[in-house]
Formats: sequence, C-alpha cells, structure tokens
Amino acid sequence: MPTPALPAEQTTDEPQYPSRASVTPGTEQQYINETATADSKLPTWNASLNAVSTNVSANAGIAESNATESEQSATNAAASEAEALDRRNEAEVFKNSAEAAAAAAQAGAGLPAVGNDDDVLTLIDSTTNTVAFRPRGKSGLVPLLTVTASGDSVVDFTDLDTYGYENFELAISTTSSDAVDRALYLQTSTDNGVSFTPNGTNNYYATDVRSEYTPSSSATNLRQLSSNTSIAVLNIISTSETTGLIQISSALNASSFTNIRYRRGYYSQLGEMQNITGYGLRPSNEINNAIRLVTSAGTITGKITLYGVSNA
Repeated sequence: MPTPALPAEQTTDEPQYPSRASVTPGTEQQYINETATADSKLPTWNASLNAVSTNVSANAGIAESNATESEQSATNAAASEAEALDRRNEAEVFKNSAEAAAAAAQAGAGLPAVGNDDDVLTLIDSTTNTVAFRPRGKSGLVPLLTVTASGDSVVDFTDLDTYGYENFELAISTTSSDAVDRALYLQTSTDNGVSFTPNGTNNYYATDVRSEYTPSSSATNLRQLSSNTSIAVLNIISTSETTGLIQISSALNASSFTNIRYRRGYYSQLGEMQNITGYGLRPSNEINNAIRLVTSAGTITGKITLYGVSNA
C-alpha cells in the first residue's frame, strides 16, 4: 500500500510587505526597500506553496487508492473466509466419514462395494458384522443374514420388515453332542422381538408327515403328527447332524396368517435316517416382523441363514 508524501518544507519565510499607512516623512526609502525585499521573496514562497499543493494532491490520490485497495482486501477477506468455511465443512464431512469407516472396521464390517441401483444393503453375517449389497428384484433366494450359533438356547431374526421382501426362507445346519434329543420350535413376534408368542393351545397349528429308516428294521415307516400348540420345524437328534429348510410367508401381511412350511432330515451315528415334511401357521391376522428358533431342551450349535425370496 503506498505511503502518503509529506508536504515540502518552506525554505523561506512568507514575504512581509510594509503597510503604506505606516510611512512617515523621511521613511519613504525604507518603505521602498522593504517592499523590494518582499518582492524578492515572493517567487520562492510561491514555489513552496506549489510544492505543498502538489504533495497534498498526491496524498489525496494515494488515500483514494488505499481506500480502493482496502475495500478490495475486505472483499478478498470475505471470500477467503467463505472458502475457509467450505473447507472446514468438507473436512468435517470427511472426518465423520472416516470415523464411521473406522467404527465399521473396528466392528469387523468392511466397507461394501457399491451396488446397483436396485440392490439392498444387507447385514449378511451377524458374527462378523459383515454387510454387502444384495440384488433385489431377481427371482430366487437372496442371502440376508447368517447367524453362527454356539451353545445358544434361542436364535432370533428381527427387522424382517426392513429387508424389502415379503417371503423368507431359513436354511439350518446344526450339529449336536448333547445326549438328549430335542425339538426346535419356531415362534413369531409382532413387536420386533421384544416378546414372542409362546407355545400354547391354539397359538400355533402344525401337521407333518415323517418317513424313517432304521438299520434294524430295514424298512421305511410313515407316520403323521399334528399339533395345536407349537411348530416343531426341526428335530435335533443326539450325536447327529441335522439340516432343515423353513419357508415363511405372509408374515408381514396384517390380513393373513403367517404360514410356515418346513422340510428337515437327519442321519445319526447309529445309521438312522429321518425325513419330515410339514406345514404350520400362526392363526392370527397380524404382522410378524421377527421370528425365533427355540429348543425344547439343550442348546443350538450350527449355522442358520436367512434368505429373502424374490418373485420378480
């Protein structure tokens, strides 16, 4: 920014002309001499005044230039402040994203690859908190969540109304070292798992047909079993591996019963085989947004995967 110039110093005094009224007889020559002296100083005085005037004009121009520059500086400062605010906002967004990514990484959930427009972000393994984009709108089964049970008495699946599917299927593969046979029941919940409708008279209906093979009889036996208290979707047989498929439909339809179809089988270390096909329902028009698998005794160990059924 330019610095204003100082006024030029006067090199001589202002010319002092004598007053004509002060002239008395005998002082005329003195008056003439003083007037001549004042006249001789006049050019120098005028030059000094011109120099001062020039500096004043220059300073006025500099002041105006400085004012313009100050105004531009203020405008630039405002723009810089706005840009700095944008940068801070960007940094805050990046910080929040980084913190979210770090939290996800700490929880064991890697960031999923970007999916297609019609894909659904889905928790596919509750043990490792793994998430991924899964296709929606394609025919078939879409894996939604896998739970690895280890000595659990119950396994719950909640938030069924958030996946974007109307029908579901469970694939179960369990192993047992317990010495006791036990049933695995399916129960439903209208409050997302806060409570489940217990086994009880007229709470559930079920019927199934079973075929069995035992080495001792070398024959296949058929038998039918019905229940009005529970839906035994699986029999966990002692020291055996048991698998089953469970179809769940109309659970999110408030005008329909929740329907359960199940198929299960096992092969024991004693060489016994069993295959069961059954159908059950929750006889109440309600929305069931959570389901539970609960054992009649002992515990559950194995993998259970929840699938969404797409009919597109």
